[in-house]
Amino acid sequence: MRPGGGHSKGASFERQVCRDLSLWLTEGKHDDCFWRSAMSGGRATIRFKKGRTSRSQAGDISPISGAGEKLTDLFLLECKCYGDLQMIGLYLGLKTGINKHWQETVEDAARHRKWPLLIAKQSRTPAFVLMNRAGLDFCNLRASYLAHFLDLGVYILWYDTFLKEAKRP
Repeated sequence: MRPGGGHSKGASFERQVCRDLSLWLTEGKHDDCFWRSAMSGGRATIRFKKGRTSRSQAGDISPISGAGEKLTDLFLLECKCYGDLQMIGLYLGLKTGINKHWQETVEDAARHRKWPLLIAKQSRTPAFVLMNRAGLDFCNLRASYLAHFLDLGVYILWYDTFLKEAKRP
């Protein structure tokens, strides 16, 4: 185990996101619509390489109820929790940190015919959401984003803003 938590910190973040999204989706009625995907989405990747699909287990977050499927039918949900996500890479066009995670999320989402939604947390900062224009428009969040990078096709907003203002599917 690394100092600072490593895998346990990321797993804890994923569990918290599952609860948050469940409560958001059901307007506070249920906290159990989502859970962490098998192998953190790796099962879907392995099956894809064999020519099979696992749409419900694509990404880090999977539905465990019919209500959860309303969101995961549209979005591939990824979570990242790191000490330093190298956010400056968005401005400099670097292929590291958050840029790399966003590109991987976009590719995985395209493979499963979904919109990418990346929820990320860096040490000592609030969590934020990265999504493309289609997802932003669907969730009616066009007026809520903090920044956008047209060359990357990404819009960034605070996670709390997403939970308070996003239209539910």
